[in-house]
Amino acid sequence: MNWNKVTITKDTRKNRSGYLARWYGDYDPKKDAYKRYCRSFKTRKEAELFAASKQSQINEGEPKDPVTLTLKQLCEDVIRIKEKDMKAATMTGYYQTRDQLFAFFGPNTKIITINKQKATEFIVSRKLISESHLKSGKTDLSGWGYKFYLKHCSAIFGMGVEFEYLKRNPFSRIKLSTPASQDWHFFNKDEFESILKHTPDFRLQCLYAVMYGTGLRIGEALSLLWNGKDIDFEHNRINLKNRAGTTTLPPFSIKDHQNRSIPMPDWLTAMLVKLQNMATPQNPFVFLSDSRWRAVQKKWAHYRAEKKTYQWQNKDMCNNILRNFKGHCRKAGIKTDEKFTIHCLRKSYAQNLANNNIPIATLKNLMGHSSIRCTETYYLKASTPNEQAAVNVLNTLFSISKTTQDAPE
Repeated sequence: MNWNKVTITKDTRKNRSGYLARWYGDYDPKKDAYKRYCRSFKTRKEAELFAASKQSQINEGEPKDPVTLTLKQLCEDVIRIKEKDMKAATMTGYYQTRDQLFAFFGPNTKIITINKQKATEFIVSRKLISESHLKSGKTDLSGWGYKFYLKHCSAIFGMGVEFEYLKRNPFSRIKLSTPASQDWHFFNKDEFESILKHTPDFRLQCLYAVMYGTGLRIGEALSLLWNGKDIDFEHNRINLKNRAGTTTLPPFSIKDHQNRSIPMPDWLTAMLVKLQNMATPQNPFVFLSDSRWRAVQKKWAHYRAEKKTYQWQNKDMCNNILRNFKGHCRKAGIKTDEKFTIHCLRKSYAQNLANNNIPIATLKNLMGHSSIRCTETYYLKASTPNEQAAVNVLNTLFSISKTTQDAPE
């Protein structure tokens, strides 16, 4: 008997009609027999098409036994692989998505039963699960929140296709409308100087200045060390590089893993030289107070004791940073209906450079973005001098007085 051949027979079972495609699976030593499988079809043509496809797969050495993984098994396989390369902050998204998938479908659901309709129902039925959002009074998931779940589900089931557990990804073709985004607040030079004036702590003044003057992320700034490398006074540069954790220092990881070196303006260098002269020798961090440094040491020791060092995130360095920043902005008299966080200092750095004709490719590298599209989409809001120059060209071609005079009534 040919154990590798797919055959077609008429369905002679009671109260049944149509055709069956039959084939043998792998040998089962426990039963001393080959597994047997069949699929039923209404017409012979449908059965023949399936048989031809299945026969081709068998001839190419693909598994003869159908793979029927559960949702739990798929998530475990994906997360086990992702954890090797992804940062803790990224993995948090996969853990949240996994838990939501289990709650909606059940962990023992066969993944082949999750089609596009069910996948869509899952996405549109998501609710807020972030405790910080709930505390802030939000009750509905934002458009970006739906995108968050769609992105992670598509990645999980995409790996299922890659592993040949699935033929297609049920989340890959779900279309969501582009969510409306709120404009962020651009801090001009006068506003920034006013913020510094109303910030009594010189260490925080320097923190704000580093973000405004070099475009660092808050986690990047708070992880800077007085080691002669992170801040290079000889060459007036700040150097960012991934750092492994030690027995005393927590690790530091750059978003997108892109090491970079950023030049400092002279006024910022002068501020940091003054701050270094004020630093205490027992505190290696540039912007952590002594009390905050002790708290970080305690937290890092706990992570090490619990063998959970992989869960450390850059945000673990922070404490009340946003609250303090908003307080200083209120004292500076800054009022706005636009999105308003400390991250706007970094965005304002990008906008200042764009407004002064710095090429977008250079700006991308200074910001540490993975693509120019990210720089254009999320960081640049005002027209640049290049755009205004284009308008000026048209103004010189057609004088206002002439076009007004010749315009039809």
